[in-house]
Amino acid sequence: MWEIDKEVILKIKEGLIKREIRFTIAEHLSILQLAAVLGKINLYVTNDTGPMHIAAMTNVNQISLILDANIYEWAPAGENKYNLKSDPRDINTIRLEDVLALCDKILLA
Repeated sequence: MWEIDKEVILKIKEGLIKREIRFTIAEHLSILQLAAVLGKINLYVTNDTGPMHIAAMTNVNQISLILDANIYEWAPAGENKYNLKSDPRDINTIRLEDVLALCDKILLA
């Protein structure tokens, strides 16, 4: 895992703990393990990766962080799929506060 990923994950963890939202950070799962986890969770937050597309084929509530992509062509679509797009070439333009507010909206509804 890259250092920047660790920093982002730490910020997200802090925000979820502050909001008293239970969470698990799953790393290094096989496709079958990921599918099993997706079947048991309330919300999946992901960046633009292969697992994002696997989750898109499930019924899990999903927040996808999309970097400089054609959001209408590649991003997950559906009633419970939420996509936040960054400015070109800088995923950090997606504000943590916006991600956490969307988590609150989905989980506390």
